[in-house]
Amino acid sequence: MTHTVLTRLADAAEGVIRQEPGAVEAVLALAGDSSLPPDHRRAAEAVGMMIVKLEAREYDLELRNERLEAAARLRDQASLMLTVCILLISGYTLTFATLRGLLRINGSDLVSTLYNLGVLAVMLGGCAALARLSRLPMAAFGLTLVGAKRSVREALVMTVLISLMMTGVKAALPASVTSAQPFFNWASLSGTHGAVMLAVYALSSLLQEGLARGVMQGMLERLLVGRFAAPLSVLLASTIFATMHVHLSPLIGLAAFTQGLVFGWFYRRHRCLIGVTLAHFLFGAYTLSVLGYDWMLY
Repeated sequence: MTHTVLTRLADAAEGVIRQEPGAVEAVLALAGDSSLPPDHRRAAEAVGMMIVKLEAREYDLELRNERLEAAARLRDQASLMLTVCILLISGYTLTFATLRGLLRINGSDLVSTLYNLGVLAVMLGGCAALARLSRLPMAAFGLTLVGAKRSVREALVMTVLISLMMTGVKAALPASVTSAQPFFNWASLSGTHGAVMLAVYALSSLLQEGLARGVMQGMLERLLVGRFAAPLSVLLASTIFATMHVHLSPLIGLAAFTQGLVFGWFYRRHRCLIGVTLAHFLFGAYTLSVLGYDWMLY
């Protein structure tokens, strides 16, 4: 009897090793066979529990390996996208600075604006192609309507607050800086020229936020590790964003860095490009055109 039970238990255990179907059930059946002596059932039960735990550990290891492989693939993709972004941004800044010297253009004329749009479109197009290869969902790059209403509401509140702050700053500036134009220059937004510039700036705001927040900040969050990964991703993306503007003037670079910190936090809060793009457009149009902060471009 003992030999028969041990043989059945050994056969079932070897079947588990060979991954034969029903082998685990055979061991558990021996543990539940009331016709066997208690010590035999106990031995079968111990073997069965050991098998179950080993299978659970093996399954857990497989899941961990899959997660590690997925994380490695994601970091490879993020590294590639970030490398391309940095190369494009460096080329953009250097070539624009060169053209500015050769063609004697400034940051507010049509040549500058069209050049900016063209390069931004090429950069974002390249990033879009890489994003498609990464097989990540579009929501990973901020292209989603989830939470859009809330982000728009908060964007409007944020824009009003920082616009009021910039209005107060202008009021405190020396008269030599602001005397050449009215305090509120609403006429700059009127007529065909104003409408065209607003449309162009709206497109530029979308392209810049898509690149700085949707691509760069998102990729940095996937690359960085540790407790400070989130704030570091905002800081680094803001630094790159400032680099895209510093050729216009050091003040614009500093303003872009500060704006990037605020908008980076806002984007991380909502994960939606709609609100942050709206805030970028409204704030920029108000400060540069209505308040006349375009003197910072020269």
